[in-house]
Order: sequence, then C-alpha cells, then structure tokens
Amino acid sequence: MTKIVALYFKSLPNAAHYAFFKERFSPALAAAGTDVKTSLSALTPPFNEWLTKENALMDWQRASEYTQQIAEADHAVDYDLAGLRAQVRAALYSVHADIAAAAHRIYLMLRNYGKVAQKPYETEVGDLLAIIDRLTGDLANDVKKANVSGWITNLQADFAKFNALFDARNAEKVEKPAFTFHEVRHGIEGVYHQMAVVLDAGALIGASTQFATFINGINPEIEYLNAHYHHADKTDLSACQPEPI
Repeated sequence: MTKIVALYFKSLPNAAHYAFFKERFSPALAAAGTDVKTSLSALTPPFNEWLTKENALMDWQRASEYTQQIAEADHAVDYDLAGLRAQVRAALYSVHADIAAAAHRIYLMLRNYGKVAQKPYETEVGDLLAIIDRLTGDLANDVKKANVSGWITNLQADFAKFNALFDARNAEKVEKPAFTFHEVRHGIEGVYHQMAVVLDAGALIGASTQFATFINGINPEIEYLNAHYHHADKTDLSACQPEPI
C-alpha cells in the first residue's frame, strides 16, 4: 500500500521545516486532483493559516541581526557538547571501574536528552540548562572522576553567550510576531498529520488513483529530509582530548 512516510519534524531546522511545506508540500497540495482536494477541504484553511504564520516568523528570523550570531554561538555549544559526549564515551572504556562507572552515569544522563543539537532553539535552551545543572550539581563528582571538567567549563561559557544572544532576539520579538516557532510547528504538524491520515485512508481503500499519485510525489522529499536530518547517533572522537589518568 502507498503510504506517507513519517517525517520527523522535531529534528528539522527551522528553514528546512518551512521549506518542506512552502516549497514542496503546499504547491503539491494546490496541484492535487479534485478527489484529494475535496477530502482535505476542511483541513486546508488551517494549514494555510499556520503556513502564513510560519512565513511571518521566517521573515522576522531572516531580518533579525541576531540570527547569524546565534547560529555561530550555537555551533560552538554543539561542538562543546559533541566533545563532552566523545570524552565521556572514551572514559566508558577505562580500565578503572570507578572512572567507567562515573562516565556511565554521565552518559545515561546525556542520552536521556537525545539529539539536543538538532532541536529547535526554544527546546534546546531548556535541555542544555537542565544538562548543565546536572553536570554541575549531582553529577559534579562524576564529572571530576571522568576527567571532563574542561568540557563543562567550555559548555557553560559558550552556552552563556548563546543564551544572551537568544534572549536579546526574544526581546526584539516584542515588536515582531507574538508566536513562537514551537507553537507554529505544533499547529502545522498537527494539521499535516491529520492530512496524512486522510490521504493514507484514501490510498488504502483505493478511492482514487489521485491519492497514491499525491503520496508518491511527496515521499521522495520526506525520505531525503529524514535521511539528511534524522540519523542515528555516531561517536566522533575527533573532538576528544584524552588526558593521562
């Protein structure tokens, strides 16, 4: 059966998320056959409304003087986090049981927050605050034992820079769109998933060849986005700075 492939929206950067709907899904929907349009008629207005809101947010984001600065600061934070993860994974294989145990506790905590670097800024900020609180709080002894204190210091400093820029851009938004990317994503993703249910049902019962044609036209882009932005964690030891124990 032809079926819309699940798209992992939460892992998409804002620009990629918006481009999928604006440049791929929305035009395809506009060009869909009568059967498809009729089935989705009740969902099209809210979809267009959320897309308009996302468009306004993207325009504001592109115009903001802080956007590029935030992206660069976020890259530094991501590098720190990648280095910390790599150092922790290396310590997991220590011949000293107490060091390996400490690294394991840190590893489990970091794993609990998933792919932090791929999350929207609003979510990433909260996760990083929680991570740093744990690393400097109840896991402080483990941090020292696993010999990753240097990475924590870097992470704190670079995250502080990132957070200051992010706060500045949020203050700027007082005069700009009042909604957040999180709210817009939640809305447009909800409508999209409702559409997917309708389209999958139409293809399942063979209501019209239009349903399968529409789905087949959209799936290559979805598969590309999933392959490009949603992937399994890989251990990168290039940022690891092992020190003698």
